[in-house]
Amino acid sequence: MLTALSNRFSKSSNFNGLKKSFSTSTLDTGNLTSSSSSSSLGNSLDATLPTSPSSSSSLSIVSLEEGNLLLLQEPLVAPSSTTKQQSTVSWLDFLLDPSISRGRHSIPLQSQARPYLKYLIVAPLLSLASMTFFSLYWVPLLLNNGAFDYLEDQFDALLKNNTLTWVLLGLPIAASIVADLANEGTACLLLLRGRRRRQLPSNVPRLTHAVIICNYKEPLEVLRATIASLAHNTLAENTMVVLACEERDPTAAETYRALELEFSTKFKAFFCTSHKLMEGEVIGKSSNENYACQELYKVACQEYGLDPFQVMVTTCDADSLFDTVYLEQLEAEFCRMPDGRRFLYNAPINTYRNLPECNWLVRAFEVQRCHYESFAATSFRPTQSNYSLTLGMAHEINYWDPSNTSEDFHTTLKIMATTGKGDAAVVKVWSLILNDSVTSFHDRWIQAKRHMWGIEEVAFVASLFPVVRLPIWTAMMGRVVGQMFIGVCTPAFIYLAFAPVWRVFFSLRVETQCWMVGLIAAKIIYQWIKTILREMFLYRFILNDRELMMERSWGEWLQLILSFPLTSKIGSIIFSTLATWRMLIHAVFHETLAYVTAPKALSGSGGIPSIIHHQRDQQQPKKGK
Repeated sequence: MLTALSNRFSKSSNFNGLKKSFSTSTLDTGNLTSSSSSSSLGNSLDATLPTSPSSSSSLSIVSLEEGNLLLLQEPLVAPSSTTKQQSTVSWLDFLLDPSISRGRHSIPLQSQARPYLKYLIVAPLLSLASMTFFSLYWVPLLLNNGAFDYLEDQFDALLKNNTLTWVLLGLPIAASIVADLANEGTACLLLLRGRRRRQLPSNVPRLTHAVIICNYKEPLEVLRATIASLAHNTLAENTMVVLACEERDPTAAETYRALELEFSTKFKAFFCTSHKLMEGEVIGKSSNENYACQELYKVACQEYGLDPFQVMVTTCDADSLFDTVYLEQLEAEFCRMPDGRRFLYNAPINTYRNLPECNWLVRAFEVQRCHYESFAATSFRPTQSNYSLTLGMAHEINYWDPSNTSEDFHTTLKIMATTGKGDAAVVKVWSLILNDSVTSFHDRWIQAKRHMWGIEEVAFVASLFPVVRLPIWTAMMGRVVGQMFIGVCTPAFIYLAFAPVWRVFFSLRVETQCWMVGLIAAKIIYQWIKTILREMFLYRFILNDRELMMERSWGEWLQLILSFPLTSKIGSIIFSTLATWRMLIHAVFHETLAYVTAPKALSGSGGIPSIIHHQRDQQQPKKGK
């Protein structure tokens, strides 16, 4: 009985934050009281079920289903010995049934998953061992038994039959190219639409936007540029700006005063928070924005009386330059969802502003990283750096995890676990926010290690097993392992390190070798051409009038065109594969990673505020139109 009541009670959390008039009758349980008021239903979610009810007690549960008020009353019976025996959790219960929901406190902290960190290296080592075993044992065995000769004969027979060649080889290749080009074209159209003003519906209330900017010893000119880009957004007057500072930052107060003096009148609200690092928290963006968002909840809900599900929170890095229509694009995506309150909204990452300053390998790696995000029209991408969610959703997932480092991916996983929506929990906003790249090789390596410390999310998902349903858990584990391990720790080219693989290649006929090399070369050339066309499209149509960016010289274009296939591969090996292995080894001996902030400077910008004014004047329509 208690289990059924708890399950129903937890389901009512879907309506947290909706303001309804209701009355509840509860009795002498000590935990619930009689009340009759008009209030936010979200406040009722903090109530807990009585732990030791008397046999005469009864419980009233209020649930809201699309505006319909439903009152459920059931007696609470003191647990008998039979009930206690039934409450014993068996191994089958543990495997198939998640534990009873505790509302927004159901999801464990990252710190609770740290005991698993030391074992993460086992999976990549097993993958590497299997590759080695296959290459050194199975490949010679198959070669000596004529298996590769048989496959080569079958391939030759296939080539001699034109019909089979087209059906089994040509048609799949053509279909994959057509599908890929359709994805590219769709992404280009969406990016173009992301530059335009959006017509927001007049029959729904407007959102209040809140932007949290994390700051720790950031240069004043960097923060000024970020806030100036928000000040010239089309929805700036309905936006709250929160400068999330750290108490240990001696420059925070002076920086805030300067920015408040310049920008406070341009927004609905402009205030700062000062986060004091508490025991159990780790230094970094997550603990800072966790505190800042809780303070925002108090200001928005208590002082302004706002519905938390009508407040859209965007968290961003200190060097984030918003397009003037970003908030408008964000709100348009919210309005186009059947119920947009419980989703993450993610803009493609773009680190092109100072790209010409970067080391060649850093430049090539950042190009492919941004392409991976910007041209994924039909594929899932987890949030990175800058993303949005409603304040009510942030409250439901208990804000950010102060014991976590990779806060963007972690928040994606928390939303997936809480809502059960899987990949559909992330909605793409096709308006680019410009960030700076880390310029030097050394600094980019430090940043890469911090990024690849995202391996801790594998341990986090492992800790979710007792609290989410098995299908959701397996889907999440597959997603996080695929994101952090598969193709990253053990890329396919590792097979080329084994001599038996080369013996197989050289045992083939020249015609077969030419086919293999030709297909691999064709794929590389196709990706090469696609990268160049993508860059031309971005610079010509998406970033052409965003003068905040440093210009790319003809020499840099030539370097990109000629060297990208090589430099991008080397960059991926260093900043992705090697950085992941370095963090896997680190996790064996350490449970946390020292957070090192990437250096930022407003170099090569030439007066950003005036340029933003110019961009704003170009894009914002004149009044009266």
